[in-house]
Amino acid sequence: MFGQYFHMSALVPANPMTLENGCLKLVAGNWGELPWLPLDENGDIKEEIAKNFKLDPVICDAGTVIMFNSHVPHKSDVNQTDQSRRALYITWNGESLGDTRKKYYDLRRECHPPDHLRDPNKDYTEGIQLFDEQILEMGNNRWPKAERGKY
Repeated sequence: MFGQYFHMSALVPANPMTLENGCLKLVAGNWGELPWLPLDENGDIKEEIAKNFKLDPVICDAGTVIMFNSHVPHKSDVNQTDQSRRALYITWNGESLGDTRKKYYDLRRECHPPDHLRDPNKDYTEGIQLFDEQILEMGNNRWPKAERGKY
């Protein structure tokens, strides 16, 4: 949505990642080039494509650093334990694609502010869904209607 098409991410788990707690899963391959995989209306890779992927679990200890780019198909399963699965995701793009950090956080603050900054008379449902589902980079018409085209 901000004209960026490639990001890098580093995942640093604060708790061990296991099959039981729904660890990150990645699809091996050369995922550095376009075109993007076809997406469904929810911004997920289309099922007829995704069903053929072999998702490899990334089982690791806390403090491990896992790096991957934004084109790598990935997912995490539901945590089936009563323990936390905390992790830090650090995502960045190359300087040539621009610095949109301020735009991103301004939009996030507007659409999904922290509880103590929310206007009690405003409905934040769309913004919460947008940011909770982490689909910003897809720009697939799931923006709150008032915000489309603003950024």
